[in-house]
Amino acid sequence: QNSVAQISWKCTNDSELRRKIESSDNVIIAMPAKAAGTSFKRFARECNPPKSADIGFPSNIYDRKNMKEILTHSWDMPRIIPAHFWIPEHLSKLLRNASRKTLIIYSHRDESSRFNSAVKHVLTQWCKGEPNPPIPEPRSKFFNKIDGDNCYLDENKLIDKVLQPHRFEMHFSTNRILTCQSYHSIEEYAPNMIFVDYSNASKIQELLSEKYCPNMKSTFEITTPKTYMIYITREADGESVLLSDWMDRKMPFLEWTLQLNDQASCLVKTRQMEDELDSCEGGFLDAKSVPK
Repeated sequence: QNSVAQISWKCTNDSELRRKIESSDNVIIAMPAKAAGTSFKRFARECNPPKSADIGFPSNIYDRKNMKEILTHSWDMPRIIPAHFWIPEHLSKLLRNASRKTLIIYSHRDESSRFNSAVKHVLTQWCKGEPNPPIPEPRSKFFNKIDGDNCYLDENKLIDKVLQPHRFEMHFSTNRILTCQSYHSIEEYAPNMIFVDYSNASKIQELLSEKYCPNMKSTFEITTPKTYMIYITREADGESVLLSDWMDRKMPFLEWTLQLNDQASCLVKTRQMEDELDSCEGGFLDAKSVPK
């Protein structure tokens, strides 16, 4: 797509971001899976006007029913709406249609780190016996052994049943959401938008609370659930190693062996954005559309 504009990246400090928040009427926090979404949703429930806080902040705000509920649920409109984005077109719709007084904060996480976290999350849910996401076969059959909070999984099954299909949180990746269409929407529609590193969730909440809920005394840290230990039994020697150790050792090879970026587009722009964001001392990056 040819564009008459281009994105100019600029690091933003606390004071500049505070001014952006002060001049906005509402804030939408967008993110892929495993980028501080739970932390932002808990914060929004406490910070928003009481009657608007129980809308539930559905992950898919572009579902027609959910959009209507936001408009009709309460006279007091939510000022902060955190939303996971699963479909690239939905993020592009937001970027094209948000008003100039809506501040869009995109919570970003490097895809290798995000995918690593998503794998651990899904396997922990299955180890706990949670029904979501659905496990591919009965829990007692899926794991080699379950010993209290310790679950043992065969290395081949990890690859065949978990990594290669990479469904659920593993599938909803940064690189599937930030596409050419997304960047083109930023260029052509000039939304009021900043990118932040997901690890700065508490700082963002502090700045938002100054305007929207100044009496709120605490922020919500990125959640760390009760530890369930997942062990991977290696094929080569039968030794069991922690999933975290297995993933740390194999992660540099997973993106290309699993072809995780096959459905990505304009990855060069995402990597440019990441380089710019990494260089920002405060961890905030303004995305401005400027004429070519």
